Amino acid sequence: MKIWMLTITGRKKYWGNEQYGNDPIRSYSYDSLVQNHKALAINDIIIIREGERLTGLSTIDQIHQKAGYKELNECPVCRSNRVRFRRTIKPHWKCAYGHQFDAPEKAVRNVVVYDAKFEEQYRELTPNIDWRRLRSHFSNKSALSIRNVSLQSLLKSNDIELRPLQLILRRLLDENPANSGGQKDPKSAIYNAKNALGELVDFLEGCRASDDTDPRNGNKLELPIDTVQLTALWSEIEVIRDQLDKPEAVLQNSKEPSFVMQQTKNFLSEFIKGAGKTAGALAAAGIAAKLFGLLDAIILALKMLTP
Repeated sequence: MKIWMLTITGRKKYWGNEQYGNDPIRSYSYDSLVQNHKALAINDIIIIREGERLTGLSTIDQIHQKAGYKELNECPVCRSNRVRFRRTIKPHWKCAYGHQFDAPEKAVRNVVVYDAKFEEQYRELTPNIDWRRLRSHFSNKSALSIRNVSLQSLLKSNDIELRPLQLILRRLLDENPANSGGQKDPKSAIYNAKNALGELVDFLEGCRASDDTDPRNGNKLELPIDTVQLTALWSEIEVIRDQLDKPEAVLQNSKEPSFVMQQTKNFLSEFIKGAGKTAGALAAAGIAAKLFGLLDAIILALKMLTP
């Protein structure tokens, strides 16, 4: 069992895709491009955030899925979809890596569309609570629309403002005994590790090494690492895949972060710090930052594979 904060509505900082049609007391729609999309599960507890306020709690009753597509706004320079519209500044558009432009380019992606239903056990949170009160209880610092919350940390909090939320949370746990064990689920840890590894693989399959001259790879993103580094990374991925297919062996001992992945992270960190301010340098830094984040996610997931 996990607890999540779901951001239902509110002004978005980034405009990489259109706003979903969500109902804050009944359902939450998301797709396969959303981080943590595979992690949400039936019986998970959710905390609803609308704008700046936490407005309710519930448990997920059902999750439906279907094939669909998603239109993204992308930066014409680096292809990032972390772009935002500025009403009073020209050019009106800017991406997270500093590129400014008059209008984004459109890209259509095939996705799986999910609809999580939670109406049956929905409880309104009165009074509403500023969502920032949860900041110290998130499992990571990433600003995600589906964000994991630490159950133990939240229940132990002495923040008076969180008392109404804690009361409802305890009621939900009492009414759903399967959710209250508090023990680490090895299957869940393995699932999260496989999910993080899958996202890394999906990204790398669309990239090539910096010294790759194969014309068939001309349309792929160029990584700021050479063929030797990329080959070592793929070899490590295959090792991890084999381990995750034999979970009982993985869980016998703590899994230390991969040396290859750690070294690659260190290299990328230095690369990002030394990147110039030209459009090409910023684009390369953006690709490096994406790979850095994916490596960080899989390393964190592997650390959770402990007895």
